[in-house]
Amino acid sequence: MPRLNRDQRRAFNQPLLPAVVSPAALTGDVNNYDPGLGAAVSGVLRIDPGAAARSMTGLAGGAPGKVYFIFNISSTAGRTLTLVHASGSSSAANQFSGGNLADVVVRPGGAAMAWYDSASSLWRILAI
Repeated sequence: MPRLNRDQRRAFNQPLLPAVVSPAALTGDVNNYDPGLGAAVSGVLRIDPGAAARSMTGLAGGAPGKVYFIFNISSTAGRTLTLVHASGSSSAANQFSGGNLADVVVRPGGAAMAWYDSASSLWRILAI
């Protein structure tokens, strides 16, 4: 088996998703949501829908190949986070494309993956 050089070892030791963000609980539905990570950083978004079910119509800061794992960290039944398919409430480049062209509902304790498709200029959602 070939040995890895120093740069290859360093690359293997980098975290897959370098940023974990736990913003304040949502207080309403959100459009063009900006997690504040910058365009080049993929990461984990720990979203608390707050006191009710919430909808998110888009994510700002898309970049080629960018990935977010979106977790609904609520432990209360009914406090879902809906990633709304192709909502005009967010800019076209920030919109979601849900599986089967439908909204994706992330239940409490659940997760979804958002991948930025730069060829289509939108976020592709994979429910987990």
